[in-house]
Amino acid sequence: MVFVLCCQALRQYSTIREKKGDIIACLSYKRYSYPHLQLSKNTSNISALNGFYFVFMLFIYSIGKTVVITQVTWENCGSYSNDIKLLNLTVNPYPIVAPGSVSINITIYTNQNLTSPLKAILSLRKKTFIGYVPVPCFSIGSCIYKDLCTLCSQCHCPMEAGGHTIDLPITIDSQSWMLAGSYQAQIDLETSLKQKGCAKINNISIKTNK
Repeated sequence: MVFVLCCQALRQYSTIREKKGDIIACLSYKRYSYPHLQLSKNTSNISALNGFYFVFMLFIYSIGKTVVITQVTWENCGSYSNDIKLLNLTVNPYPIVAPGSVSINITIYTNQNLTSPLKAILSLRKKTFIGYVPVPCFSIGSCIYKDLCTLCSQCHCPMEAGGHTIDLPITIDSQSWMLAGSYQAQIDLETSLKQKGCAKINNISIKTNK
């Protein structure tokens, strides 16, 4: 978009062109001199445009730096033919506060009835100064759950084909400062009949009460 706007501005002022009349530069702040370029007589227009581009790019940069993430992001992963698809996921409150309670609202779609056991493999990684590192399984973390049907009161198995919305209330007792930070997660689902699902969740943010 920025490239198009700047090119349109150059077309309007007709400042820097090749001999055949084609625009050869957009988004230029520092003006250079080339023998194959022809400058218009009104060079003040060029300086004005260069100043405008500089201020405009600073404005765009400042917008990018002030973007606030207000919710987790997610995507389906694995094979496109997976039987279980995530349609929506929200976390409240966001960021998650520890200790405290958090409600996770999930909407899924399954193209056939889901049977028990519904195995889940959770991979959780925390952002550190060396990148994302795996979180071990301590009641929560990178754990394997043999059957979600027995752990989730709203997960009634067999689960009929179609869409389902599930609210998962979770209580976080620990107030350790080590919990605070940003996380990524991936969950892989599989039933005894090899029905599968996969979802990645990003921007999981946890802060601790002081």
